[in-house]
Amino acid sequence: MKHMHLRRVLAVAAASAVLLTGCSSSGVFSPGSDSAGAPSFEEHSAGAADRAESAEGSPAEGSGSENLAAAEQYLVREATIGLKVDAIGEAAGKVRAIAAGAGGTVTEERFGDEVYGPARESIERYGTMTISVPSDKLDATIEELTKVGEVRTRSSSAYSVQDEYVDVEARIATLTASIDRMRALMSRTEDIKQIVELETALSARQADLDSLQARLNSLKASISMSPITVILTTTSDLGQPDDGFLAALKNAWNGFTRSAAVLVTTLGVLLPWVLVGGLGVALLIWALQRVRRRRPTPAAGPAAPTDTSHHGPKQGPTPAD
Repeated sequence: MKHMHLRRVLAVAAASAVLLTGCSSSGVFSPGSDSAGAPSFEEHSAGAADRAESAEGSPAEGSGSENLAAAEQYLVREATIGLKVDAIGEAAGKVRAIAAGAGGTVTEERFGDEVYGPARESIERYGTMTISVPSDKLDATIEELTKVGEVRTRSSSAYSVQDEYVDVEARIATLTASIDRMRALMSRTEDIKQIVELETALSARQADLDSLQARLNSLKASISMSPITVILTTTSDLGQPDDGFLAALKNAWNGFTRSAAVLVTTLGVLLPWVLVGGLGVALLIWALQRVRRRRPTPAAGPAAPTDTSHHGPKQGPTPAD
């Protein structure tokens, strides 16, 4: 009995081992396979979430940099620099050379200003120049200008024209499409009245299109070229009057000299007319006097009767006795 019972136990154990081996080889899901092989559900979900965040974050960062670059394309930049130099003429020549080297040009020059004294005196101590250079060379040009003299003032500014630029471009596209449609319609119609109406409307739209195109070209020029105002002076005031009592005296004296100059100029203009007018009046008076002298004196007439009424009654002849 004992032997038979032992054989039954061994048979059951062998059958169980066969069943377990079959289940493992058939790929049926088991708790052990989750931890040993494929990743768990939580790990898979976390990885998917990380990949989603990464995928969402990359376009956002890319679009931000693209927006910044697009905004910079519509910037209009300007700059001003004040320099104290030894000689105005020599410094002006250097500024011209710097502008030409940067691919720009000088758009305005002004030397001397009557506000700060007569031109013959101030032209050697004060001047302003405006140069226009490519916007991408603005910073490099300013650095070159700092070598011309001692920098006393320096400033720059930038503003965006993106809204106006985009609006003008959209309006140009709309008008261009409208003009194309009108021309196509004109080519198909044979009604004279309709053709005249279409030509009138087409002329108006073409004028609007030309105006918008000119505005767009101006915006492009403002974006591509940057103006730099260069102030040159041999003094420390950069052409600006000093403050205080001395400045008041200086301004008063300058005002007096300007008023005197205006008065002298006015007298110089009027003097010839005054001389001619005075000479004419003198000749007129002389002529009138000669006429009066040549006029004959009237002859003396018979003596007027003497009135003797106040001597008493007139006595007649005495009657004879």
